[in-house]
Amino acid sequence: MVHALRRTLVVGAAIVAAACGSSQPSEPIVIDGSSTVFPLSEAMAHGFLERHAGAQVTVTYSGTDTGFEKFCGDRLDIVDASRPITVHEQEACAANKVEFIELPVARDAITVIVNAKNTWAESMTVAELRALWAPEADTKVTKWSQVRKGWPDQNIALFGPGAESGTFDYFTAAINGGARASRKDYTSSGDDSTIINGVAADQFALGYVGYGYYERAKNRLKSVAIDDLDDSIGQGPILPSPQSVGRGVYRPLSRILFIYVNNSRTKRPDVRALVDDYLRHAGERAAQVGTIALMSNVYDLARQRFTKRRTGTMYGSPSAAELGIEYLLTQ
Repeated sequence: MVHALRRTLVVGAAIVAAACGSSQPSEPIVIDGSSTVFPLSEAMAHGFLERHAGAQVTVTYSGTDTGFEKFCGDRLDIVDASRPITVHEQEACAANKVEFIELPVARDAITVIVNAKNTWAESMTVAELRALWAPEADTKVTKWSQVRKGWPDQNIALFGPGAESGTFDYFTAAINGGARASRKDYTSSGDDSTIINGVAADQFALGYVGYGYYERAKNRLKSVAIDDLDDSIGQGPILPSPQSVGRGVYRPLSRILFIYVNNSRTKRPDVRALVDDYLRHAGERAAQVGTIALMSNVYDLARQRFTKRRTGTMYGSPSAAELGIEYLLTQ
């Protein structure tokens, strides 16, 4: 099993030196967390620095879980998250007197991927994904033919995020009914490119990643249409796309992406400026990095939440996500 790979991008020092003629750049704004949100935060940092010479931003990804551990330990200004904060993480933040502001920044579609030469798995049901990824499948469900009759009698090479990943948490909760409820006999990595490369190299492989990572590698892979068998919708298998996510028919693997801001750090003008800039421009940047923009009024509501310094989570109950992000932001 492969553990998380940490990646860091430091942006700003060269721009600061050129713009200000100084070798003493300002204290960096530090962002860490989700690898899925990382490309958007990376793009937002570059755009922010183009408009705010004199600032400095460090953007890192080490996974949502690890990011929250640092954030609730009061070691970050902002954490990127591909799922809402958990009760345990809220307790850790409270223990360290870290108040947070929860802000939605984009949508994502967790995408089930197969090799480009795969000619059989054009679609899968949620039940089939559960049969493949459930804890009880560990070392037992190992061949394609065990997932659906008529599929090849060949071993499946499985790739996916590690337990530090918010994508792992969300996928296992949506498919297996509990966060972290998953088989363990697969190649896991905190680096999505490892998952992409693994599936692209093996005709009989399958994995799952955030939509943006699939989009950037779709010439080497195929996405699998997901059928949740909900007769009230009756849509059948649905491929992930900005349109299917926006219409609410790609289920149950579409989700909201977040940034969480350490409220005490908003005393710094550069942090306030970055967050405001993020919420003003995330919609236009989202498509460029493969994430899916929210509706413009949702960004307006998020900016109001930030301006009012509304701390705490909108996800206080298990059913909160069903109410929709626009509704939650108005409560």
